[in-house]
Amino acid sequence: MVLAVGARFIGQASALKRDKVIFLHIPKTGGSTVRQLIGRQYSPDKTINLRRGNWRANALATVNRLTDTPDPLLVMGHFRFGIHAYLPEPDDWTYVTVLRHPIRRVLSQYANVTDNERPDERQLRLRELDIVTFAGSLSHGERMTRWLAGLGMTDDPNKTTKDPKPLPVDALERAKHNLRTRFSCVGLLEEFPATALMMQQTLGWKSAHYTVQN
Repeated sequence: MVLAVGARFIGQASALKRDKVIFLHIPKTGGSTVRQLIGRQYSPDKTINLRRGNWRANALATVNRLTDTPDPLLVMGHFRFGIHAYLPEPDDWTYVTVLRHPIRRVLSQYANVTDNERPDERQLRLRELDIVTFAGSLSHGERMTRWLAGLGMTDDPNKTTKDPKPLPVDALERAKHNLRTRFSCVGLLEEFPATALMMQQTLGWKSAHYTVQN
């Protein structure tokens, strides 16, 4: 099961309008460009920006970063839905994210693994898989749904759980519910200029200027 992506997903996902923003960066959805765009809007001393690491490690790292940045206005990283529970005044946070056609996203992820000139041990193991096995056995084909549904997240960053397999039958509905109720902007990589303008309008930015990264 994958999260279907179409033009109807472009738009303001809810009436939420909050000052504190979480950019939920799903890998291979143009995140480097989005980080640059959003990062220009907020002061660095009010920003927690985790550029690497998996979602479990980043949950813990976010809590640790609060020591140096106790009152952030922007948090960016590879997170799953639910990261707001670990932040000050969790109900005051809104999410933004960018989605991508699920097949294109998996192909991009696979290319990142197979084309890397300096692969690590994990990437070397993954190179032994064909694209179908890669997408299926490692849940890459379901990644957007899993992350937006918040699977594995708990109220304690030290106690995140393993990914349930197979995908729970209600996962897609949970993901769509979260998009409707906690995300102020949900854009598409395939419609990035419109996505940038939507974020500017919804979040009250002065500019939607960006430079394409990667």
